Order: sequence, then C-alpha cells, then structure tokens
Amino acid sequence: MDFDVNEYNIRREAADSFNERAKEFFESIFVGGSVGRGYGVTAQSNLNITAIGDLRNLEYKAFCKTIHQPYDAIIEKCLKEGKANVVVIRWKKDFEIGLNLWDKQALELIVSLSHKPLRVLGRADFNGISLSEKLFGLKGEELIPSPNHREEYGGGVIQKLHPFYEDKDDIYIGVFPNTLLMKPRILSDNKNYLSHKIKELGLNLSEHIERIHDKKRRNLSFMNALPDKIKDKVPRELRQELDRLVRGQ
Repeated sequence: MDFDVNEYNIRREAADSFNERAKEFFESIFVGGSVGRGYGVTAQSNLNITAIGDLRNLEYKAFCKTIHQPYDAIIEKCLKEGKANVVVIRWKKDFEIGLNLWDKQALELIVSLSHKPLRVLGRADFNGISLSEKLFGLKGEELIPSPNHREEYGGGVIQKLHPFYEDKDDIYIGVFPNTLLMKPRILSDNKNYLSHKIKELGLNLSEHIERIHDKKRRNLSFMNALPDKIKDKVPRELRQELDRLVRGQ
C-alpha cells in the first residue's frame, strides 16, 4: 500500500489546526479515513473530519467565522428546526476536506445500532449521498434497505441513511459505525465522551453478532462489511483486531 509521509503530515497539520479553532463548539472531534488511520495516504487522499455536539444549539455563524468558511443560513435553519442530525460540508484547498457534523442524538443512534435512519443534509450534487443506500453484511451480501429516501431542502438534499440493519440471517453495518470502529484519530474529547461511546458500540455489535450468528460467528470477517474501495486501506493489525471483535475472540 502506497503511503506518502509528506501528504499525510500536511493533512494531519490541517486537522490539528481545525481542531484548535473549532473544539470550543463541540464535545468531540475526530479524523476518519486513511488519514485518521495513518495508512495509505497519497496525494489523492481526502481529509475527513467529524465534529460531534448539540447541533440545534450550535452557534453556527460564529463557528463558520472561526474556521474561515462561508456562512450558510440554510444549514443553520435546518439544524435549528431539527430537520437533519448530520450535515456534510465539502470544500477544497490543496485537497478536498470533508466536514461531517453529527448531532449527539445521531451518535446515540449509531452506538445503539438503531434501525432508525439518520437524516443527512448535503449539497444536491454531493456524490457521497447516493440515490440508493447500500449496506454490506458480515457474510458479504449487499442490502439496500430503503432506496431513494430523499427530500429537497433549500437547494440541498436530506437523505435518510441507516447506521445498521439486520434480518434473520445477518447484520449489515453502515458507514457511520464503521467510521467509529476503524480506529479514528480523536483530536479532542470532552470527558472521554467519544472514547466511551466507541467502546459501547463494540459491545453492542458483539451482542448483535452473538444473537444472530452464535457459534458460526467464528467464520465471519469484518472486511466483508466494507466496500471494496476501503478494504485495501485497512492495515493488517486493524483487520485482525476487527475480526477478533466480530468472532468474539
């Protein structure tokens, strides 16, 4: 796997700078993806930052000023009305930066492995919010639980995305719990709030797997629940750790 130390350091410094400016507004901030794991970073790698807090009461205009990004009244209106509990914002400098704002309520749904979907606000042309939602099971099967649940909002779109889904044969893990389970780099964490939630998520996942798969869980792999484009970006040690979690070892 290619790894460019210089490109990694540039993105890491950008994340640290963001955290210093923004941490007063949030409970926790972390970096996910290849930069968060410190593995497989290249000149094409994005920087994905997630900030978690009480979005309804977020001083959004002051936050935008602090991070030197344009204020969007539509986003603030959406948050104040509680229409969305996740917001996806993208901008580009020398590389693309993805900022994901999670409400604390959204984190609770993720950690509890709820079947209740998250409400994600993004640009209408944002290709990360697809026309259909696809989840991957621990046995490698694909599932689209609720295609095309989208509504327009102020020139953007709100899409319902499931953090988790299960049937009698398998469990399907969405991108949100995957992000937390794959060792993100936590930049700030008030009273270890996020650290405790990640541990809770692991326990909840193990309980679900035990109930659905019982002894057959020993043949499962966490890698089956990841899209192909991500599998190669997971270091061997993390693969082994995640498989031990899935297999109850």
